[in-house]
Amino acid sequence: LASLFELTDYPNFRLVLIDNGTVDGEALSLLEAAAARDDVTVVRDEAPFNYSRLNNRAVALADGPLIGLLNNDIKIVHADWLTEMISQALRPDVGCVGAKLYYPDGRIQHAGVGLGISGVAGHVHHLFPRDSTGYFGRLSMVHDFSAVTGAVMVMRKA
Repeated sequence: LASLFELTDYPNFRLVLIDNGTVDGEALSLLEAAAARDDVTVVRDEAPFNYSRLNNRAVALADGPLIGLLNNDIKIVHADWLTEMISQALRPDVGCVGAKLYYPDGRIQHAGVGLGISGVAGHVHHLFPRDSTGYFGRLSMVHDFSAVTGAVMVMRKA
């Protein structure tokens, strides 16, 4: 949460946090501090973990024309990340926008999902160095993919 609020330069967003039974004291303190903000809604959900159900609940509570989904382990590293993702999500030919994700050591975790990798689908450019341009320079440009992971995505709300 700290990186989200400290780095994001997009001025107009609201955050819906779904707390799925947090018991860790430090995490509960972060949730309490977040709930005190005018731009954050925190909802506690004690049901067993179900990724799709939790995301659907957050989307139902969101009131904007765009939805951004972020996993709780995401750390924001670029101030303009949301501006860039929204600018792509507003294009009429785009269904969903994903982000390039890094492991803590700087290697790429995910830069799109390619069909046919590992039999069904897999992360493209997995384990490439952070400064790599990738195959045909694709890590340096906006481009289409068959899918993105749910860890970070922005889309229009239906």
